[in-house]
Parts: sequence; structure tokens; C-alpha cells
Amino acid sequence: MTPAPIDFDIHSIPARPAKGDRAAEPEHLHLDVRYLALAPADAVEQISDMDRFRRLFEDGGVDPELVAMTGSFVSPADGRALMRGWPDSDWMPLAEFVEEMVGSFETPQTWLLDLDRRFDRLASSMRRAARRAGAARGDQAAGEETTRQLVQISIYGDKQLSFTTPKGVQVARGCQGFEQRITDAETCRSVADFLANLSPDAVARGADLAKMVEEGVYKAHMNFDPEDLRSSVVKDYHALRAFYREVVARGRSVLVTRD
Repeated sequence: MTPAPIDFDIHSIPARPAKGDRAAEPEHLHLDVRYLALAPADAVEQISDMDRFRRLFEDGGVDPELVAMTGSFVSPADGRALMRGWPDSDWMPLAEFVEEMVGSFETPQTWLLDLDRRFDRLASSMRRAARRAGAARGDQAAGEETTRQLVQISIYGDKQLSFTTPKGVQVARGCQGFEQRITDAETCRSVADFLANLSPDAVARGADLAKMVEEGVYKAHMNFDPEDLRSSVVKDYHALRAFYREVVARGRSVLVTRD
């Protein structure tokens, strides 16, 4: 019987300020490596292409400059201590590898976008807003597929992230089981343009609770106040638009994960 995958999760790590210099420590630096969802010890110890796995982080590494508003901090050393507390000590090689990998970043290129499932409501609202805008311009049919793709990519990412172990291809997933996807810099520019061309008012008008319930959107069955729903969706829209604007300004790609 093949054991179920186990998630190795270092939630976040702080920057490394000069020794004793508390003032130099940036606020809420967040680095999430939940996509290290591997089968247990035997697969971890037998990864056939460790160099490829290492390059996944070093050549397309996660940018620790990304600011997250919330999150607990666990240093690489704390991560190892946590691993030592696990009953299966065979996980230690993975903990050591992650500590080494995290400490090796020099030229980060990829930012992490870690979204709560409430962003499903924003996706639903943006689809309606974009369809209405297209209809007003008379190009609804021509732009429907592109709109759908850009909404999907903005919140769920583009290309599926996976890696190979002796047991086959493993799809990268977060601790909640959602696939994790990479969006390259060029596609991020398209996403940023799409978001910039949506108006907050249009997004607010797209926040239709009844439609969300029909679509099975996360927790849409809850009795939201319509104004609170619109306000929440617009707030998330502004945050997402600002994020992609900054991604484009810095020429980054994005790894999208969800919880």
C-alpha cells in the first residue's frame, strides 16, 4: 500500500538582518514552501534528479521580498527542530535540504501569491464584470475565452508545477491539496493589463451572491450582507491588482498557491 503524501511546510522565514540589528529586519517577509508535498521517506531519499529539484528553487526561486500581511515565522533552523520532533526521523534529509535551499537564494525571480479561497468570490465577480464590459463594447463573443483565461490565471495560476520522483510525476500541491501553478513574466503582464482595465465599480456590480451560490463558490451559501460582500470583493480586487502591478514593475513571474 502506497502511503499518502505528507506536506512539509515551513510557513515563512524572516529576512536575515545584520547581527543584533533589529531595525534592519523588514516586516512580515513571507516564504512558503508548501509545494514540497512529497511521498514519505523512501521517495524523499530516492529522488532521482535532485539537481533539477534544486534548480526549481534556485533558478526560478521564490522571492523572499514578497510581503504578506499575516503569517507566523519559522526560521530554517526552527524548521529542522520541528522535523526532529516528528516520529519519523527519516524526514531529516528533506529538512536539511530545505534549510540549505532556503539559504542559497541570490537572484530571486519568482514571487509567491498565496491566496485564501475567498478569492473564488473575486473570480466570480470579475468574470461577470468583464463579460458586461465586453458586451458594452460589442466584442463579448470574441473576448469571452481570453477573459475567462485571464481571470483563471490571475487567481489560480497558469502552468501546473510538478516534479519527478522514482514513483512518477508528482503534481505540486499545498497543504489543502490545491494544485500550485507558475505564471511566467509575460503572462503576468497580460494579467496586470486585464486587471487595470476593470473598474472597481464593475467588479462590485459583479458580486452577485445568488449567482455565486449557483456556481458553488466557496462559502457563498453563507448569509452575506450584499454590501459587505461587495466591499470584500473590491478590497481583494485592489490588492490583487496592486500585486500584479508590482510583479510587472520588477519583471517577476509568480507561483500561485491556495489554502
